[in-house]
Amino acid sequence: MTLSIRSVSVGVWGRAIDAGTDDNVEELDAVWDEVLDLIGSDYDGYSYVSSIGWAA
Repeated sequence: MTLSIRSVSVGVWGRAIDAGTDDNVEELDAVWDEVLDLIGSDYDGYSYVSSIGWAA
């Protein structure tokens, strides 16, 4: 199986960082749902993610 890599820039990472720092799993989940809406992808295509790369 060949997996594709997708690079997307969205503006909610500050919230994700704050939620991660605070161990706020509910907020991280809310941010991820927002990211899915922003990138316009099928929810099932990104329901389970093995990694996320962060770059500044």
